[in-house]
Amino acid sequence: MIGHQSKWIQPHTFKMEYELQADGELAATLRFRSAWNSLATAESAEGKWIFNRVGFWRPKIIIQAQENEVNLAVLQNNSWSNGGTLELSDGRRYLTRMNSWNTQYEIRTEGGESLLKFKIKGSFRKSADVEVFPAMTQVSEIPWLVLFGWYQTVMINMDAAAIAAAMVPIIVAITSTR
Repeated sequence: MIGHQSKWIQPHTFKMEYELQADGELAATLRFRSAWNSLATAESAEGKWIFNRVGFWRPKIIIQAQENEVNLAVLQNNSWSNGGTLELSDGRRYLTRMNSWNTQYEIRTEGGESLLKFKIKGSFRKSADVEVFPAMTQVSEIPWLVLFGWYQTVMINMDAAAIAAAMVPIIVAITSTR
């Protein structure tokens, strides 16, 4: 990933399936069980992982290795800061953050050093350029962290779309009473 031009693409507009292209070659996939479910499987040459958001009031995302379903990490979101804390099973932590326009998602070390950045494009058919920073060479989670970052990006954008859709009837009702 480091030193390669990497990009996430959505080959089919209405399928919740994504491909990571590195220098034009397929490097990984991310597939959601359905458009109405947060469970997704990610796969690359290095392995297979499961990402799943659980909980309602304080949702968290659990990352597991598919072969043995061992928890590798848990992301606790902090909606008020547009970010969260990804805590690995060994206690290490990474910080995540989405900008206010939902066009950039970043993963950093606890010390604030950038590891990954996703520059998001498109409305209906999402894609993103992936920037891998040199500090990522020190991270053993490279294989699944790049996949998880895109999963989280997709989830944040799905949530934003759902909120916007829910607001339309309210806005219509308010404006029609004037």
